[in-house]
Amino acid sequence: MKTPDAGISTERLDELDADVLAIWDYAGESAKAQKDPRWAKLPAVASDSIIWADLVLASAANSPSPSSFDHLIDVVLPVLQKSSISK
Repeated sequence: MKTPDAGISTERLDELDADVLAIWDYAGESAKAQKDPRWAKLPAVASDSIIWADLVLASAANSPSPSSFDHLIDVVLPVLQKSSISK
């Protein structure tokens, strides 16, 4: 069973075939992934539908509270809207 928060190595980069990706690069691997030729072929990359989470966004998503909802909506909603428009 796949979990939505599972890590993925750059060797499995082509498995990221979602319309929208939320990525928290706590290991510092994003530059390596973005240099991979498969990166540009990912649907989320092609539609510019990637949510790059920082510590604040990751914390807000993992421990949501009334005060974190506004931040989540401000960051996530535009990406989701752009993804749905590009369909």
